[in-house]
Amino acid sequence: MKSDNIVSDTLKKIKDAEKEIMMLKNEYLAKQDPALKEKIEEKKRELERLRAYYKDNVMTSCNESYESKRRRLSKYD
Repeated sequence: MKSDNIVSDTLKKIKDAEKEIMMLKNEYLAKQDPALKEKIEEKKRELERLRAYYKDNVMTSCNESYESKRRRLSKYD
């Protein structure tokens, strides 16, 4: 159950970061402020870090759980 929370929390953070990037892009298009462009780039880097964390840590722990369950069940086949 803890891994489910980690997955949903990480996905929520990714979704929130994507929404924030979209809002910043719209604001940048309206104002053409260079500071906003820097914020957008910073958020993109943060989003990439979150995606990498999700891929490397969260998904591997889910797959390991699946593999261990599969091995345990295959003993009885």
